[in-house]
Amino acid sequence: MAVGSGIGVTPEGWVDDAAAVSTLVDALGAVITRMRERIAATEEPDPVTQDIFITITADLEKHHWMFQAANG
Repeated sequence: MAVGSGIGVTPEGWVDDAAAVSTLVDALGAVITRMRERIAATEEPDPVTQDIFITITADLEKHHWMFQAANG
């Protein structure tokens, strides 16, 4: 299932903090991209679901920005 998730593979074993945060930023970016596609796809058929997706995506974008800023 993880292979088809669209999120990159995380390295095994110990990873330093900057690399771990970078991996998290990349994963959040991938999820946000996929969520934006779903927002566009639900605009006409299901605006209630689209609103839920917009709310979730906004929160993901906030976390993405915070981790990206922390990793400088």
